[in-house]
Amino acid sequence: MDRSVAIVGASAIPVGKWQKPRDAEIQVLEHEVLAKVVLAAVAEAGVDKREISTLAFAQPRPYTQQKYFATFIANYLRLPCSGSVLELLGNGMTAALAFEAAANDIRLGRSKVALALGVNFETATPAVEHMMNSMRATGDVDFHAPFGFTPISWYAMDAARYIHEFGSSRRQLASVAVKNRRHASLNPLAQLRKPVTLDEILAQKPIVEPLGLYEVPPRGDGAACIVLVDEDIAKALGKPYVRVRGRGFFTRGPIRSTRSRTT
Repeated sequence: MDRSVAIVGASAIPVGKWQKPRDAEIQVLEHEVLAKVVLAAVAEAGVDKREISTLAFAQPRPYTQQKYFATFIANYLRLPCSGSVLELLGNGMTAALAFEAAANDIRLGRSKVALALGVNFETATPAVEHMMNSMRATGDVDFHAPFGFTPISWYAMDAARYIHEFGSSRRQLASVAVKNRRHASLNPLAQLRKPVTLDEILAQKPIVEPLGLYEVPPRGDGAACIVLVDEDIAKALGKPYVRVRGRGFFTRGPIRSTRSRTT
């Protein structure tokens, strides 16, 4: 069985600083933030929450205090979830894999309504703890971690190699950040929305050569939920929807960047 999949609702909070320090008197709880996002997405979709069969989560950070987060949320929201309830991790493709898992449950007839969702809190986590987790995730714990390898340092080495192999320039690399900030200025959910010029980027202090301050992403908190349904349900709702016509993934190796695309 191969059913057609449609997107009928979505919700997200602006990326920013939502997490509170551990000693703060009032805490912002991840599951409460995500629950509100889920309710907003489901309301926009117009589906009954009793029809939600699959929850496909982008796996939370390791310092998320609530473990087995997916099953906890399913119970917290009193969702039936007769399909799959799972957390997925795939580095930069984690969110795409959650979307893929939710769509596949519908395609295979396991669910009529599925959610692809996730929450990430990290801005108030101590920098040392965050860095230790980043180093242990980047490569070999015994070989890479002692030398301080982080995801950004790995990307910087890839960028330097690209410039060397293809004869591009530092200015061309910096133009990517100009483009990204331009797009972010049009996105109300983006964390940094002020456009920057090429000269401004090149004038910033280096973080890891050849990347400077404006080319290294800041830490941020956020949450998002997408409602996917069998297209027959989407048609019955009588509202505009997005049909998922195709999905693709590309990777150049186990420690390389991975990309996905959905149309």
